[in-house]
Amino acid sequence: MKSGAGPGLAWDGTHLWVSNIADAEHPETFWYRFYRFDPWAGAAVDSFQTWPSFYHGITWDGTHLWGEHNWDTISRLTTSGMVVEDLDAPAFFTFGAAYALGEEVLWVTVFQGATGLYKLDPATGNVLDILFPAETTTTHGWADLGWDGTFLWHSNVADDVVYKIDPVNGTIVESFAAPAPNCEGVAHDGWTLWLSSPTTDRIYGVDPGVIVDDAPGFARSASRVRLTVRPSPSRGPLEFGIDAPEGGLAHLDLYDVTGRLIAQLPSLRVAPGRNALSWAGDLLPAGHYIVRLTLGDLTASGRVVLIR
Repeated sequence: MKSGAGPGLAWDGTHLWVSNIADAEHPETFWYRFYRFDPWAGAAVDSFQTWPSFYHGITWDGTHLWGEHNWDTISRLTTSGMVVEDLDAPAFFTFGAAYALGEEVLWVTVFQGATGLYKLDPATGNVLDILFPAETTTTHGWADLGWDGTFLWHSNVADDVVYKIDPVNGTIVESFAAPAPNCEGVAHDGWTLWLSSPTTDRIYGVDPGVIVDDAPGFARSASRVRLTVRPSPSRGPLEFGIDAPEGGLAHLDLYDVTGRLIAQLPSLRVAPGRNALSWAGDLLPAGHYIVRLTLGDLTASGRVVLIR
């Protein structure tokens, strides 16, 4: 995606929200706009201006957007940009935000100075806990956060590394090199980890189940399975490529973009290495689909667009 990808990303169940994207027709609003973005169409659906506040990390609580702005305030906003409430940030230079749906807590990062992951009560702004992951760089660079339902995902722009963090004790579960410099925005849609870089003006979709390059100082995770889906877009049969570290029974499930299970393919016994499976897919209507692969305790995902 081109046109000034900014430092904050949030996923609302169907679309990405992106803060601070440049508007080519109105350059004076460069730092003061939210866009609702369709990542598969590669286009903004709508937007609103936030002048005079500039927002960094943003997140979604199921109903409202939350955003850290002006370094010292956290706001809850409607999807039209109206501020519902403001909370005092736990420290100056607060940058990232992630709302843990189900737990109803708000996580924020501090970019530099009192760096850490702050767990907040979203009703009061009170600090419930502070985590200090043993990152390779701890003095600055703590950018946005994403929540995948279990773990926090955090991007540190000082070392251009993305970290998966246990929210209970701050342990770094795994890490990998960011796909571009200064990936400030982070969001997780349940399958894909999204990262945005103002340096390259792009948004990147990363399969967090396939780490291609671990960060220095951290051991590469052991077994991983990889899934590819081709062609996309497709009018006819789909080809699934499964790179399996071990043999076993593989299960493929198709979901729509809201997370609703649409189809379950017949189970396939795979061997270690490269495996291939064809499927007609002719009973599915046109649309965007997410394919989820399960092989024992291993999972991977892919996306496909069907056109008729």
